[in-house]
Amino acid sequence: MEQEVAGVMHCPKCRHKKTYAYDSRPNNRGATVRRRRECAECRFRFSTTEVRVLSRSQKN
Repeated sequence: MEQEVAGVMHCPKCRHKKTYAYDSRPNNRGATVRRRRECAECRFRFSTTEVRVLSRSQKN
């Protein structure tokens, strides 16, 4: 399974760089967010589960 890093979410069908989140719902006490996305190029719709990663400066 591929893992996207630092903000760019490629379409899994056509690999276009621009996708839009049209629905977001927090899961697991806010630790994750489930998003429904749509590709700006081919209109393919897909789901992602995004995990918040805190840096040391954010933990304190």
